Amino acid sequence: MKVTLPEFLKEHFNDLKLEPPLFYSSPYGIRFEIAIPWMEHEDKRNLRQIEERSTGIFSQVFHAGDDVLLITDIHCQKNDRFLQNRPAKVYQKI
Repeated sequence: MKVTLPEFLKEHFNDLKLEPPLFYSSPYGIRFEIAIPWMEHEDKRNLRQIEERSTGIFSQVFHAGDDVLLITDIHCQKNDRFLQNRPAKVYQKI
């Protein structure tokens, strides 16, 4: 039986609404600083740090057989189709 997202959220997350500020709307959450704060975001050392920390956290929290629901909050203009469609392409790589 396939469960819809609203049904899943109602059953497991007390009917949580997927709207900003999502992190602060849920009683559950873990927040990590994955970047080097004083370094430019595009700097290769920072990007390497971001990749290492995010994959390290992910591999410690989840196991191979786990189901994972990824929610992405993207802030962009309504007509910015590139940013609106990009997460699907990123997730396909992973």
